[in-house]
Amino acid sequence: MKKIIAILLAAMMLLSLLTACGSKNDTPSQLPEEAPEVPETPDVPAEDPTIDQPAAMPEDPTMDQPAEMPEMPEMPDVTPDVPTEEPALDEGLLNIVTGIYGITAPEFPVMEIPVDMNDSDALFYYTGLTDASLITGAVVSEAAMGSQAYSLVLVRAADASKVAEIAEMMEQNIDTRKWICVEADDVRCVAAGDIVMFIMVDSEYASVITADGVVDAFVQASGLDLDIE
Repeated sequence: MKKIIAILLAAMMLLSLLTACGSKNDTPSQLPEEAPEVPETPDVPAEDPTIDQPAAMPEDPTMDQPAEMPEMPEMPDVTPDVPTEEPALDEGLLNIVTGIYGITAPEFPVMEIPVDMNDSDALFYYTGLTDASLITGAVVSEAAMGSQAYSLVLVRAADASKVAEIAEMMEQNIDTRKWICVEADDVRCVAAGDIVMFIMVDSEYASVITADGVVDAFVQASGLDLDIE
């Protein structure tokens, strides 16, 4: 009995194995999946270089050309005549000025100014003379500050016989109001030998210095007698 059951079990196992193999062979083999279709790229026409391009401007022959500058007229030379070197002071006249200030002097600082005989404007401004040939030298002493009306002028005549003419020109032409807002109202013009002295000072300083006091000091400093008072 046991043998019969064992044989049946073995037959059943064999049958189940055959059935499994048959069903495995009947399964169709899987086919490879097809690749997805790639959409075709639409044809794009080549870009026309003439489209959306600004039209070229016609060249203007006058552009980018430097404008011709009109010729400037030649300007006249207006540079004032400047002496190449400072004119020398007349030592004799300078010594007299120093002697005057040793006797009487203003209360404010003064300075000696050499007069350029070749500068007609400076000559007239300081001495009142229009002809430099009338004198051989000049010394001017004025206030260092322009707000004080004071000027002492000594000139040496080239010809002693023209001293009176020189003195008259100086007295008439020297400007007693050449300063700003002030005036020299105390004035004297004298001569001794070949020297003419002109002094003008604001009477405001009369307590310290006057034209008469400078004249007296001039006589003492020069050692000369006045020919023109």
